[in-house]
Parts: sequence; C-alpha cells; structure tokens
Amino acid sequence: VNGVKTKAQNLDGAMQRLQSAIANKYQTKATENYIDAYPTKKTALDNAIKQVEHYLSKDHVATKDKQADEQALPSVPYTENVGNGDANLHRAKTEAIQASDNLTHLNTPQKTALKPPVNAAQRVSGVTDLKNSATSLNNA
Repeated sequence: VNGVKTKAQNLDGAMQRLQSAIANKYQTKATENYIDAYPTKKTALDNAIKQVEHYLSKDHVATKDKQADEQALPSVPYTENVGNGDANLHRAKTEAIQASDNLTHLNTPQKTALKPPVNAAQRVSGVTDLKNSATSLNNA
C-alpha cells in the first residue's frame, strides 16, 4: 500500500510541475526573448507546449506515470532558453549604431542623438524603425 501511495504522490508532483510550466506559456510568449526569436525557436517552443498540453489532457490520465511525466517536463523550456530574441535585439542595436556612423549626410550631433533611443529600444522592430528613420533623413 505504501508503494502505491508513494507512486501516486510522485506522479502528482510530476504533474504539478508540468502544469506549472504550461501555466507560464503566456508570460513566456510576452518576453523579448520569445517575440524577437528566430521562427524556428518559436516553433520549437510552441510545439513543446502543444505536446505537453495534449499529454495533460484528461484523455490520457489513465496511462500516466511519473517517469513519463518527468520525460515530458524538459520538453517545455524555461523562459531564458526559449529563444534568441534578446541576442537578436542586442545585434540589431549594434548594427543600427554602426550603420548610423556610416551615414555620410548626417552630422555628428545627429548621429549621437540616435544612439540613446536605439539603446533604449525594447524590440527589434523599434530599432529597425529608428534605423530606417535615420537612413531616410540621410537620404533626404
């Protein structure tokens, strides 16, 4: 009897960890790391979430065991491992600043004024907009 009880408690703990990982999916998808991640990384997370949600569905309750739950848990990456959006944002900022330095029709104060908003941008799209505005000003 104690063995069955222990197995049930272990299964319950594993299920709670899976459910917690899935409960955070909306928060994860709202992070810069997800938003500006490469599409393949987003797809990998989305597929892992779908797989675990399907696994957690009531249709499969009777066949679950702790080992299967523990194997499913790593398929839902933690937020910091979701994607490469943070790296993409950093790269976009660096490239925008380098590109602004090469704009021949902007003076030094104009180039200098571009750097703070680029560094403050929270999304790659914001950096791209600033870079495009500077290029348009340069070409005007």
